[in-house]
Amino acid sequence: MGIRSFKEGIRFKYLEDIAVQTRIPSSWRMWFKQRKRWGVGTALFLKEYSRDLVRIVRKYPRVPLSILFIFPSLPLLLIDLLIPDELPMKIVYISLLLLSTWTSLLLPAAAFTSTTMFLLKNLFLTVCNIGVYSSIFYVIARKLGYVFNPLEFAFFYLVYSPLWLLIMITSIARVFINPEWINVDWKI
Repeated sequence: MGIRSFKEGIRFKYLEDIAVQTRIPSSWRMWFKQRKRWGVGTALFLKEYSRDLVRIVRKYPRVPLSILFIFPSLPLLLIDLLIPDELPMKIVYISLLLLSTWTSLLLPAAAFTSTTMFLLKNLFLTVCNIGVYSSIFYVIARKLGYVFNPLEFAFFYLVYSPLWLLIMITSIARVFINPEWINVDWKI
């Protein structure tokens, strides 16, 4: 519907006074099944409408930014995948080892670096990312008149969104690698 709307020039608008009734999944198993179905649907959508999607993204480059609001843990995943850890960590470790030859006070830092620098880097990136996203979501919630709950957001950021992202990635991989694995009984 979204692709057809863009192709036909139809635009959407945010309405505050509309109510939509929907059934929420009654258990985590049903939630997982629903997200898996959505993941397969997204993969089939990407496969079927990839050319149209590329044209839309070229015309409206801000459209893909909405993915960052659905999956706020995505930037961390991309940083971990695209930025190599080994060289910077080795430079820090070797520098500390060389500096510790002048003063033994740096030996604990060198030992600390060799074992936990990777964990600290990821913790630092996670705290920074959750801080930025919390601020953005807080501002948006205030503008829309919603209450921002930091605990709910932390659950969304640390559990819900990464799990949903993992389901989406595996669904997309399954559809593109071997579509025979997918049993689509709901597509007309």
